[in-house]
Amino acid sequence: MSQANFRELLKPQAIIPAISAFYPTAELTKPRWLTYGLGWFQQDYRGRFVAMHTGPIDGRTAIIALVPDEKVGVNVFGNLDHAEFRHALMWRMIDACLGAPSRDWSAEFLKLDADRKADADKKVAEREARRVKDTRTGFITGLWWHRAFLARALERAALCAARPASPVPPHSGRRPSRL
Repeated sequence: MSQANFRELLKPQAIIPAISAFYPTAELTKPRWLTYGLGWFQQDYRGRFVAMHTGPIDGRTAIIALVPDEKVGVNVFGNLDHAEFRHALMWRMIDACLGAPSRDWSAEFLKLDADRKADADKKVAEREARRVKDTRTGFITGLWWHRAFLARALERAALCAARPASPVPPHSGRRPSRL
């Protein structure tokens, strides 16, 4: 890759104003700015530009971080989907490469995750306390289909397209692939 293309790849495209809500790791790294480039989260860390890209999928996890001015790159791979140890290990390795003091990133990330889970659980409990008695939230949220509406949609589709729509069971949460 040419230097020009590499610079373009890491060029900030959007400023991310709500740091902790968008990228919880920022609660620990405390950047002065956070941006997003062409697939890369970007921030300052210990006075240096850091670009990161994450990739959890199908039982695997990965993260890459680049500190271009120091010619440092860190890759972390794991065999567990969304294993957040990747951030702790990545920041530990960046600290080591920069000669920064040792920090227990693992303990800090475990606490961050526990605090965020406790906060989410508290919000769910508060929402449940406000909910009308004897109602089920899962039943009424999201996209759902009723037999009568589905039958009408299928009838209309047959008239308009002369090809059958895919059948969808009521309340399945899936839409017909074509109406």
